[in-house]
Amino acid sequence: MLILNSAGNTPSAPDYRDYAYIIVVGGTEIENGVEKVWFDHSGQDGGSKVGEMIDIMAPAKNVYSTRNGANDAYGTSSGTSYAAPLAAGLATLIWSYNPSLSGSQVRDLIFQGCVEFSGWSESEHGHGSINVFNSLALASGELWTRDPYPGTAGTTNWFKAAGGTESATVTFYYGTSRGSTSVPGCSGLNVDIASAQVLGTATAGANGAAIYSTTVPSGWSNTTVYLQCVEIANCRKSNLIEFTFP
Repeated sequence: MLILNSAGNTPSAPDYRDYAYIIVVGGTEIENGVEKVWFDHSGQDGGSKVGEMIDIMAPAKNVYSTRNGANDAYGTSSGTSYAAPLAAGLATLIWSYNPSLSGSQVRDLIFQGCVEFSGWSESEHGHGSINVFNSLALASGELWTRDPYPGTAGTTNWFKAAGGTESATVTFYYGTSRGSTSVPGCSGLNVDIASAQVLGTATAGANGAAIYSTTVPSGWSNTTVYLQCVEIANCRKSNLIEFTFP
């Protein structure tokens, strides 16, 4: 069992006790594409509470829900009362993936998968902001990759692997057709791409994530590319991604 509790929306309110068996969830917002602590600009003392009792952070601004103020209708609203249910949803996803996990194991997977954000401080914001992709990949025990972001040719794109081993080198491969290409340094391991080429490498952090960024050639527009990554130290390969750049 896990108990999650909203941190509250009054930063200046006195701290309450930090019980070991309760996950206290603060709130974040996205402003100009940057994630940071949620602050309610409509008042001088509104926004997410922070402090040593915080364990994790989750989205708290403009969350789409069935509750929209006094109207009780679909719409967006803000508050740490939305952050905690989102974190609880992640716990449920992890349990649905592996129902045999204990509450403490699910908690640790949530904590481990968290990411830092602008202004993050462990003493104020706990482990960081929850990340569904990271935590589920760690729960699977496998290496995962996903579509590039923003997935547009001619711009800088981020290629991400999750579920990696901390400090391990992750190599990203690409090609334009399925097939098989051997991986140097990993005897008997092949990526599922014909004539695969190395896109780049990145190092997995403590949260298991390795992110490589590069400018995708404009010539890739309307081109279908196959993407896969390999953790070299343990010779583990990820799922194969098929992606067509617009």
